[in-house]
Amino acid sequence: MICAVLRNRSTIALLTAELISTTGIQMTFVALPWEAVGLVLFACGVFVPLVNAPIMGLLSTRPPEALRAKVMTAVMTASALGGPAGRLVIGPMFANWGINTAYAVLAGTISLGALLFVLATLRAGDVPATAPVRDLAI
Repeated sequence: MICAVLRNRSTIALLTAELISTTGIQMTFVALPWEAVGLVLFACGVFVPLVNAPIMGLLSTRPPEALRAKVMTAVMTASALGGPAGRLVIGPMFANWGINTAYAVLAGTISLGALLFVLATLRAGDVPATAPVRDLAI
C-alpha cells in the first residue's frame, strides 16, 4: 500500500513539501544568523501553500456529501479562531519560557502535525481513486 502511494509523483511532492516546511520550523530555535533565518522563513513561505492546497482538496472531496459543508465550516472556524488564540498563547510562552524553548515546543507541535498528515496521506491509498458522483444537472 505505502509503495503504491509513493509511486504517485504528486504524493511524493506533497510529502517533500511537508518535510521542507517543517524542517525549517525546527531550525528556528537554534541560534542562526539572520540570513539563515530569512532563508528558513522563505522556504516555509514557499512550501506551506504547497501543503495547504492538497489538504483543502482532501477536506472538500473526502467527506460524504451530506457532511461536506459541516466539515468545511468546522475547518474554517477552527482556522479563524486559531490565529487569535495562537497570539494569546505565544506571548506568555515567550515571556515565561524564553524564545528558544517556545520555538522548540512550536517545532515539536508542528512536527507532530506533519507526522499525522503524512500518516493520513499514506492511509489515503486505501481509498478508491474515484468515487461515484451523482448527476447534479437533474
